[in-house]
Amino acid sequence: MADQSAPQSDQHAYEGIFSEDTDKILIATVTCFTAFVLFLTFFIAATRFRLWHSNTILVSIPKLVDHPVTWLISFCAALFAGAPGTNEHFYVWMMVLVIAYDNVITISSGSFPGCTWLIQEYISLFNSIYIGIFITKEPGSKETSDPYRLPLLILWSLLLTKFLIRLVLHKLVKRAYGINNSKVVSDYMKIEHELAKPNEVLDPKCMKGYKYLVVGEGNIHPKINNGPDYTPKIELPAGVVTLDQVWNCKERLLDPSIDADGRLREVCLSFAFFKLLKRRFFYYPAAEAQLEKTRQLVFEGLLSRNNDSIYRVIAMEIAFLRDFFYTRYPVTFALGVPILHVILLVGMFGVSLWISVKSFYLRDPDNTFLWKSGIGVNIDYTITNVLLIMMTLMEALETLFYVFSDWTKVLFICGHVRRWIPHPHCFFDPVIAILCKGKFSRSINNTIGQYSLLENYNRFRLDCRFPLTCIPYSTWAWSPSKVAPSGTKKRKPVVLSEDVKKAIVGSLRSMSHYPTKGDFSLKQNRVYDDLGWTCKLKTEFHTLIVWHIATGLCEIQPVKDKGNKKSVQPDHRSVASHLSNYCAYLMVFLPDMLPESIFSLKLFFRKVLTETKEFFHGARNNEDKYNFMLQVGDSGNGVIDMGARLAKYLMEKPDDTRWKIMADFWSEFIVFLAPAGKEEEHLKNLESGGEFITHLWALLYHAGIVHDTATASSGHHP
Repeated sequence: MADQSAPQSDQHAYEGIFSEDTDKILIATVTCFTAFVLFLTFFIAATRFRLWHSNTILVSIPKLVDHPVTWLISFCAALFAGAPGTNEHFYVWMMVLVIAYDNVITISSGSFPGCTWLIQEYISLFNSIYIGIFITKEPGSKETSDPYRLPLLILWSLLLTKFLIRLVLHKLVKRAYGINNSKVVSDYMKIEHELAKPNEVLDPKCMKGYKYLVVGEGNIHPKINNGPDYTPKIELPAGVVTLDQVWNCKERLLDPSIDADGRLREVCLSFAFFKLLKRRFFYYPAAEAQLEKTRQLVFEGLLSRNNDSIYRVIAMEIAFLRDFFYTRYPVTFALGVPILHVILLVGMFGVSLWISVKSFYLRDPDNTFLWKSGIGVNIDYTITNVLLIMMTLMEALETLFYVFSDWTKVLFICGHVRRWIPHPHCFFDPVIAILCKGKFSRSINNTIGQYSLLENYNRFRLDCRFPLTCIPYSTWAWSPSKVAPSGTKKRKPVVLSEDVKKAIVGSLRSMSHYPTKGDFSLKQNRVYDDLGWTCKLKTEFHTLIVWHIATGLCEIQPVKDKGNKKSVQPDHRSVASHLSNYCAYLMVFLPDMLPESIFSLKLFFRKVLTETKEFFHGARNNEDKYNFMLQVGDSGNGVIDMGARLAKYLMEKPDDTRWKIMADFWSEFIVFLAPAGKEEEHLKNLESGGEFITHLWALLYHAGIVHDTATASSGHHP
């Protein structure tokens, strides 16, 4: 009987759902799959904000796998807890999965807490507590854990430290960058012009007299003057850095021999602009908008620089804004340079190396089946090292994004201005300057969307619910932010060319005050008497469609008159074509970035589609459209008729003159449209890289040009 009971005891020693070997395979498979999903999610989340990719499917993966990943980690924990026998590597695998999940939620969420953020943090905390218990005690026994217990406890301590640091920084970020911070900046800008020295002459080129805040406003404690005005009273403490201080500093990183092109100062200018623009999203007024020095800063200061510098400053400002709302950068930099993240990275790398070396010496050459493959590879050892490498790469990539970000550059530069970085000069300064001037990644789009009415006027479906009225079936019935009927196609976006940048900067430099609908450019080209009527139409969108139709027809014209192709200036032609299609793209797909109510625009665009289809009825190709245009008379009052008449007038001009007129008009017209966008729409589009018109919107805001909807259609901005 004793002999018979022994086999029964062995037979029932493991009571899993499957066989012991099958469960081991299941554990390894689920662990590897979970790790792969976590790493893929981390990489997509980390790189999509740096615009290394823009694929819609890839961008949606982090949100789609959020809950499944949480379930997979719980499933892995259950498998580990009920695993047959004891395998020391299971503890390492579980620790790596928990740390990887923590990295994913850190890199993929924003700075300001919401419901999703809170749930993710609670899950991360629960995982951390569970893994601490898991590595300290074996399930079902009171014995201490495996040989990896000490390094795993150190990893666990680093994980908890990272969580606690993140928790503390979330409390501090509101003071450093939140709504209270914006209130301080708003109050400060009310009296900034009063802080200049008596008889000090303003010089926007070297920021003389411009005490715009760069860093340190968290140390400002506003006071209130006595009655009757009770205006804010602000005194700048020693830790505050302003623009004039940055420009006046000539030492170390800001030495003219190191920062000859002024790129390091540009970073600080962008950061100061970002803090001013951020007020708008918290609904604080731009108190400095009415001051002449505000206009001078942009038109006599920033616009006096070369084109690359102008766009670099504004693009960097928009990148700061995007990081503020959609990344953890504000949290990470709430206490300054993220030295703690570097220390944690070094600690995790050291412990990972320790575990890897230890696992090498603890390999059991007698392991069979899963743990030693037929080709002589120890599978559990291989999986352990691959997971450790994955964890280290995730930590390293996250830290690299922080260390090489523009936020770090600002803190380094301002540290030299405040002299809290050790002063003795050394050869490291040029190296640091090169790193500060370099760009690790791009976070703002460098393309502009395109839409051509002449190519797409017939590409929409009819609403089957209203067959008699033939009203286009429009997606805005479900999405109020859309104007385009279903089936409307965009052109492929084009790269923002140097010609377009040059044309728009030229238009900005020629502005005497506020932008107009194109009047100034027509006067400059001496055609205002003939074409001024196009700027006096009822709304901006009437003007836009008329000029868009004319530009599109002029693009068709060389196909008919092939002999004129060589005489066309490619720069003027591309500027006119790209800006015309971009303005049409904004009107159709992003109407909230433009003036006029979206409801009126929907009705207007429906009518335009109907008129265009009727006007070009029977046209099978561009040559037919060109011939229809030649037949138009002077009696039609529709926007398509007016666009065709405008095109006929322009075609009578020499090619160079014609395209210059259109390029100058569109360069001025898009500047006119820029101040009118809604803050929420600009912010929403920043998540995917932003729109070019946001750059112009921000630039004009800093010049004191803020849109007033009451005068949106009057032909000029207030």
